[in-house]
Amino acid sequence: MALYVLAGIWCVLTVGWGIAVMCKALPFAWTNTVVLFGTFLSIGIGIVNNRRILAGKKPW
Repeated sequence: MALYVLAGIWCVLTVGWGIAVMCKALPFAWTNTVVLFGTFLSIGIGIVNNRRILAGKKPW
């Protein structure tokens, strides 16, 4: 359940970053984009792995 909360918080932070970039409050950098979406992918894989472990399967 904590990973779902973390995913929600991370979505809000990513949207806030996107708005700040569009309003020119922050400069755009590809490294920021990779870090934000890479972390979201990591949270998603954690959710999938937890579901697989609870189903009795091996995690990725």
